[in-house]
Amino acid sequence: MNKPLENIYYKLYILFFGVLAFSIPLYDRIAAMAIVLIMFTWLIEGKFSQKFLRIKKDQFRRYILSFSLIYILYLLGFLYTKNQIYGLLDLQTKLSLLVFPLLFATIDHNILKDKKGKFLFYYILGCFVTTIVLLSHSFYNFLESYSTNEFYYSSLSWYQHASYLSMFLVFAIGILLYQVHTKSIFKNTPKPLLVVLIIYFGTFIFLLSSKAGILTFIIILLSYIGILLYEKQYLKGIAIFLISSLVIWGMFTFFSITSSRIMDAQKTIAKENVKNDATDSTSERIHIWQSAVSIIKENILFGVGTGDANDALLRSYKANQYSGALEKRLNAHNQYLQTFIAIGIIGFLVLIGMLFIPLYQTLKQRTILYLLILFLISFNLLFESMFERQAGVVFYSFFNGLFFFYMYIDNKME
Repeated sequence: MNKPLENIYYKLYILFFGVLAFSIPLYDRIAAMAIVLIMFTWLIEGKFSQKFLRIKKDQFRRYILSFSLIYILYLLGFLYTKNQIYGLLDLQTKLSLLVFPLLFATIDHNILKDKKGKFLFYYILGCFVTTIVLLSHSFYNFLESYSTNEFYYSSLSWYQHASYLSMFLVFAIGILLYQVHTKSIFKNTPKPLLVVLIIYFGTFIFLLSSKAGILTFIIILLSYIGILLYEKQYLKGIAIFLISSLVIWGMFTFFSITSSRIMDAQKTIAKENVKNDATDSTSERIHIWQSAVSIIKENILFGVGTGDANDALLRSYKANQYSGALEKRLNAHNQYLQTFIAIGIIGFLVLIGMLFIPLYQTLKQRTILYLLILFLISFNLLFESMFERQAGVVFYSFFNGLFFFYMYIDNKME
């Protein structure tokens, strides 16, 4: 392949990866289009023998490709599913679990070298644009209703799932904190601007009222403070702790809807028995998880099939008279349980492995942002069936593959 044509392909990759990073928090259909364009570039670039020779010669690339094993198991689960229509839709939703491992396992490492900062910048820009769009929509509605409820939870995040958007923003905050601490991602970025963005995104997370989002935000802040104290920056660490505590207390006090959701969840958890017709999100999750565990016990080896997990849950809701979960046709709201129901214990163990095995490399190489991704995904999978939505699948598949790939590049450069 001649050099000018090769350079065109390289530029297309960078362009479409940038669009994808920008669109992940903004709009999943734009992200889907970006993925299609990336794979189209991969196809027309050709050089397939060279691409797959890279996998054969390089163990690190085989590790990347192994992340697609979970998708292979879902394909096998389709063979014994009854609801094949939903099974096909499920396989389509999860396609990124196959696409990105294949892409990152075969792509020339020179294409993405020194581009991580650019992609993370586009991602943060996408988060910022998303919040502006949502606030503008809420403000417009507020002018008609004069209700502050327009700025909270699903009214604010009207086309995005609040928990997913909270996770996106927490990751953006993690990137910004890393930049403040190391100054190694973006060049010539004023520290005051980074601090303002951290406060802005943190405030938005409280408005979204996602319990998991607020908890992970606080954990990230405490982790950063812990790093400062470990590095003996005691004055800075204590000052940030006191200021953060005051600001968070103020948010809980000022944002009454958010604080009431947290208190309601605490009351529900403290109850010995939850009523079958309870419709708050915490009660529904307790009902759902009870149903999920009972289904798993009956289908522990192979699960019920790729397309039948939700059908099995709905039957259990009906049998146990969980009216809220049944009416809303809720999934397991826990990806570990959802995967276990669908494809059994092997799928569950593979899911655990693909999240926790990379921890060894991240801790060994101290790749803090990759560790943050693994933490956010692993934690949020406890409360959401994230791989049942394209937004969750793409976020995990893209950033997991990207950071694992950059560990590979770092090894090549040593």
